[in-house]
Amino acid sequence: MRFYRTPTNHFSTPFFAPAGPHFVGTFSRVLTDATRTNRYGLRASSSFVVTFWYPAQAKAGNWPAAYADRLLAQHRPFWGAYTNRVPSFVQMASVDAPAAAAHDRFPIIIYTHGLGTEQGRGVRTENTEKIQELASHGYIVLAIDHTDAYGVVLPPDQLLVGRNAFSFNFLNDRLKDIEFLLNYLEQLNADDSVFRGRLDLDRIGIMGWSFGGGTAGEALRLQDRLKVAVLLDGYLGSMPNLVSKGLTKPFLTMNSPSSGLASDNTTLFNKSPKDVYQLSIKDASHEAFTDNAWIVNPSATTRRRAQAMNACLISFLNKLLKGIDDGLLENPSATHSDVISFRKK
Repeated sequence: MRFYRTPTNHFSTPFFAPAGPHFVGTFSRVLTDATRTNRYGLRASSSFVVTFWYPAQAKAGNWPAAYADRLLAQHRPFWGAYTNRVPSFVQMASVDAPAAAAHDRFPIIIYTHGLGTEQGRGVRTENTEKIQELASHGYIVLAIDHTDAYGVVLPPDQLLVGRNAFSFNFLNDRLKDIEFLLNYLEQLNADDSVFRGRLDLDRIGIMGWSFGGGTAGEALRLQDRLKVAVLLDGYLGSMPNLVSKGLTKPFLTMNSPSSGLASDNTTLFNKSPKDVYQLSIKDASHEAFTDNAWIVNPSATTRRRAQAMNACLISFLNKLLKGIDDGLLENPSATHSDVISFRKK
């Protein structure tokens, strides 16, 4: 563009193409929960943004989706020096692509982000790479900006950044968000133009990073409609009942050896009876369980570790939600040397 002053048909992305058989589509919607106000510090606001990723049909002329909301991608306090590249990044997913032509119903995964304080910096798009991978393997994934999100962009172009956080009742508000989404899925399956009849409401899982990992575990404990959970270096310090009682439903927990969060996850594993898996990723930081592995100082090593996480994630969900067992979780270290401290029961 600098030399020719015309648009290029090349796009920049930090991600590899998803490995699954499906093309990936994505779109975002503004939803409203009229039972709650004062969302994001706006007195009368009940609205929030949810992004969907789903198995789709490739269609000529469909543009790839931007990696992040433009105003947040340009927000230097959030991205720092990376604002020189993040605004130009795209996903490996196409905007508003038609849903996959197959008549099968797809399992659903809800994604819950990390704590949205200035320290936690959680937003719904923080794990786009893993979510695209899930969609390419036949999952419909939706991610919400919780009331404590670091920053949200509401239409038409309103960037809201919380002072420490928008909400201080983090866990309770998040659990209400998840209940709202579970109810909304029933509506989508009944009459939505994209997803009508395509959602398998008997196969719903939840996944989260850091505080979102703890949220995912607590939601699995409390919500009958959720069948499995994936905890990405989950922070469980605010979930004493979860840690002390364990879970009676399947979960996978992946941990950093250095973040200090593995101990509570180990207790959760020990307290849970069956169909549970725990592993660590060699030398991975807490942030390595997000898109940081692909954007912030990426390397062949960070990408390899991320791919090991993806392989275990897909293997677990396929086994527990689809009944397809590729055998990887018998001994994932044999295939992925970055997987360490693996346990299952």
